[in-house]
Amino acid sequence: MWLFRHQTAIEKAEVHIQKTGFITEDTWLILGPFDNAGGIGYHKAYIEEDAMQIDTSEKYDGIDGQISWQKSEDDMLNGYISLGDNVDWGVAYAFATVTSPDEREVLLKFDSDDQGKVWLNGEEVFTNTGAHSVRIDRYTIPVTLKPGGNSILVKVCNEEVKWE
Repeated sequence: MWLFRHQTAIEKAEVHIQKTGFITEDTWLILGPFDNAGGIGYHKAYIEEDAMQIDTSEKYDGIDGQISWQKSEDDMLNGYISLGDNVDWGVAYAFATVTSPDEREVLLKFDSDDQGKVWLNGEEVFTNTGAHSVRIDRYTIPVTLKPGGNSILVKVCNEEVKWE
């Protein structure tokens, strides 16, 4: 990816990424920020966390008033999604649907800054209670995709500084 970017061949990089099974930043819908004061957000469900679908028109009470699902505005294909600048002690959700041609075992690679949870098709498949900066592919989660659409919901609870 770096080589393609260095040579200003962004279109080639994007084509290559699409072939790898990478879920690109522009695929995700983002909802947040919710309150995480004192770390309350990890155990508090601000939405139905085992949902397999989302209603993009539904409004929620966030830190700064009413919020709704928004398409990720992070358009740099680098494996990171910024969930907010200058937001300490916040919670955000990210949702994507991926399509599989058949049932197959795959490795879902993930990390979060700070605590995180991942659900696949409504089933919690990963939790991280640690507080650390994000590192791409820190965790590998073996999961089985079903044929057709598969929903992925991610929850990220930020403490301070970067939120990815």
